[in-house]
Amino acid sequence: MRVGDEIKHLKEGECIIFDDSFNHEAWHDGKKTRINLIFDFWHPELSDAEVKFFSMLLKSKLKGDKFMADKFDNNDHLYAIIEQTKHILKGRDDWWLH
Repeated sequence: MRVGDEIKHLKEGECIIFDDSFNHEAWHDGKKTRINLIFDFWHPELSDAEVKFFSMLLKSKLKGDKFMADKFDNNDHLYAIIEQTKHILKGRDDWWLH
């Protein structure tokens, strides 16, 4: 994973926290499927109005991604990733890690 100019090697069972307002990317070259649990939280200094505004922007982006997915054959966006992977846990009861 790269955040800004820094590269970190993620390890199973460990977590990292980073500011995603910096340019970032992640990749996986392994042979097994990897699932990441991502928590998004707002910066504590944002006001309620700012959180509401940024939430609206994120929802609008997801709706735009859905529109582009429906109109064009393009799967390089968050909506496509959600659609392509939501079946992984659907109907399963063994998803919880102990």
